[in-house]
Amino acid sequence: MEFKELKEADIETIRPFLAYAKNRFCDYTVGNIFMWRKQFVTAYAIVENTLIVKQEYSAHKYAFLFPVGEHVEAALEAIDEDCLARHELPAFFACGEAEHAYLMKHYCHFHCLSDRGWSDYLYLLSDLRDLPGKKFDSKRHNAHRFWKDNPAAEFHLLEAKDLPLFEAFEAAYLADNAGRDISQEEFTLAREMLAKFEIIPAKVGYFTLDGKVIGFSLGEVRGDTLYLHVEKALRAYNGIYQALESRFLSEFPAEVIYVNREEDDNNLGLREAKLQLHPTEILDKCFFEVLSPIDLVKNLPALKGTLVYLAPLKEEEKEDWAQLNLDKELNRYWGYDYRYDLPDGVKADAAYFAADLAKDFADKNGVSFFIHDQENRFLGEATLWNFTNDGGAEVGIRLKKESQKHGYAQEAVTLLMSYAQNVLGLHYLNYESFLENAPSIALAKKLGFADVYQDRLKRHFRKPL
Repeated sequence: MEFKELKEADIETIRPFLAYAKNRFCDYTVGNIFMWRKQFVTAYAIVENTLIVKQEYSAHKYAFLFPVGEHVEAALEAIDEDCLARHELPAFFACGEAEHAYLMKHYCHFHCLSDRGWSDYLYLLSDLRDLPGKKFDSKRHNAHRFWKDNPAAEFHLLEAKDLPLFEAFEAAYLADNAGRDISQEEFTLAREMLAKFEIIPAKVGYFTLDGKVIGFSLGEVRGDTLYLHVEKALRAYNGIYQALESRFLSEFPAEVIYVNREEDDNNLGLREAKLQLHPTEILDKCFFEVLSPIDLVKNLPALKGTLVYLAPLKEEEKEDWAQLNLDKELNRYWGYDYRYDLPDGVKADAAYFAADLAKDFADKNGVSFFIHDQENRFLGEATLWNFTNDGGAEVGIRLKKESQKHGYAQEAVTLLMSYAQNVLGLHYLNYESFLENAPSIALAKKLGFADVYQDRLKRHFRKPL
């Protein structure tokens, strides 16, 4: 999958896909993606008619917008493959309940972060346009005051020929907000949105007084919702924001029902102002992070060495696998007894053990490779399991009694370590052995595992990769 840096010329390419979004989050609008494409370096790819948007939210840290299009699952598979190849773990921003539920089914190891500052504020358009009833008394009063104080103010819908008027407004606005939490960078983004309003496309409404711009609103419609991306006005004109918004919203047809006034970014003053407009809903979002690379693995490869090769379980080996599990003497030092989990009335046969193995892989509890010699004889199992959130896992190995003491274990674990490092991108492996299992302890030392600690039953080792 090749990602392409998002540029102005790509807007028409991505626009149709955003219509697939089922939520009303501002993050799924052309204007929002276009406005922040440089701040959060943005790239995109299209997989099976599904859009994938990727943003760098912090230095060398990336997150995806939940894919939108015809084949979401195919897009997630492509993301997994790409991240595994790059030794990255996928993360997804602007996830609502539906996106979160979908991702929880696709991944097994994850956590979610939420922040009130990410939430969008959704309003009924008719409320902000008409300011009805007692709860809007003060806002309605402010709007009336603006018209009373400025009867010569004129409302306009922006046309490209009017853009030069906004140069003087920018200077006046920055001077008006000197020393406040308003940056040149913020206005640079707003300026670009104005200059490119036709390609978004956005509708822009603005007030002039004596031929000078004193405030404007810029919004984009997607579905039944208007997204107010930019709203700027000079503070000297009391009530201008209420008057401007009310007048601007009167320009939209009846099928536009809602207004999304976007996030407050944890600015408490801005939050209070948004709450005073009585949102009909606050749209909470979460940041979904995958915690283990094993979640990205769909198929296990063959790992080839000089003495042995490792591969997934073959159909004709299921009985061998069952016998490996049923050998009580062999499994004395394995650390797990299948009988603890065997359901009542279920027979511990080849079908049971094969199904249990498949479930472990599907649930990403572990991955098992089966060891063979160069004559293709079944020797035993090597496994990675107990994956940690900091790039680690535990390695385990068991060989049939007649396959021990031939150097197979050392090469098998070496192959598995290479897979863990070069394919999964793990940073370390753990290894444990019962105190009385001298051959296992000797193997750990031979492979370069260092003692970490010892309890009453086992010695615990670790090796950085």
